[in-house]
Amino acid sequence: MADVYDTTFRTLVYKCSSLVLPLLNETFSENYTGNEKIVFDQNEQMIEVPEEAVKKESEEKNKNSDAKSEKYKERITDTNFTVFAGTNKNYHLECESKPYSTNMLIRLYEYDTQLALRNSVTEGNTIRVKYPNTAVLYLRNISTIPDEMKMIIEVSEGTEIVRNVSVIKMKNYTPEEIIQKKLFILIPFYLFNYEKQFQECNDDPEKLEVILNDLRYLEKELNALVNNGDLDTVHLDVIENCTKLVSDQLAKNYDNVRKGVEDIMVGPIFDFPSTRIIEKSFEDGIEKGIRKTALKMIAAKASDDIISEYTGLSLDEINKLKESVNSEA
Repeated sequence: MADVYDTTFRTLVYKCSSLVLPLLNETFSENYTGNEKIVFDQNEQMIEVPEEAVKKESEEKNKNSDAKSEKYKERITDTNFTVFAGTNKNYHLECESKPYSTNMLIRLYEYDTQLALRNSVTEGNTIRVKYPNTAVLYLRNISTIPDEMKMIIEVSEGTEIVRNVSVIKMKNYTPEEIIQKKLFILIPFYLFNYEKQFQECNDDPEKLEVILNDLRYLEKELNALVNNGDLDTVHLDVIENCTKLVSDQLAKNYDNVRKGVEDIMVGPIFDFPSTRIIEKSFEDGIEKGIRKTALKMIAAKASDDIISEYTGLSLDEINKLKESVNSEA
């Protein structure tokens, strides 16, 4: 269910904005110290889409759909923001749990063009548009995910502009590298590195210990950083909560794996009211995001099976949403 992972990524970036700076250092060879100011832009982009393209997309999602094509379509980025540090730089980051598809490049181009226009400067007869630095974090270990992506824009005959899109692969990072490079924002997604081994680990306690030992190491290092004043306690809470949320979804069919993660990442610290409030706010935010996505798909007359696939809601939950929509009409 992509919504959980997308929402988790946004939660990490917004609640722990300073933790995204080491990821920018790693991805774009920046030299941020962690004290730079970050200002977030709105995530919703209204994209003008040719009617035929909208109709074709609706037909692919639901062969029986009679949804009316729309001239504009709302696209939601995972996060886009500006870092103020001498030279201000714009960034657009996406978190992706699905296999690579050329649709991702199309979406990125749509997003980035809107962001460039929004941040454009017009002087007399000249407009200057500045595209953001763009990267995609791929969570799953899938061989078809490329090492890099490119957008080639032909501005005139024989003249091209090449935009590189950075690719971040979760599988490339060990626990030691995550700590060394301060990529704490990746910790909640570390379980993806073991996803293909969940069944074996769930059945074999010794193999499960391999996963849990990695998490114990990460948790130990994070607590040491907190004790030394190098990591905020709130950031630790967010990382732990997000790790649990990812585990609950990713390992939902593997009780031993999920319980092992919970025992490590959700200990006595969550007995405090403040951290219980934080945990509940995350869960509430994810539920609202899932409901919003489902309502949009219902409005577009997507089939119940498609809605369930994309949101993780049961057919009964989808029917209840439809009933609520009808009662409000």
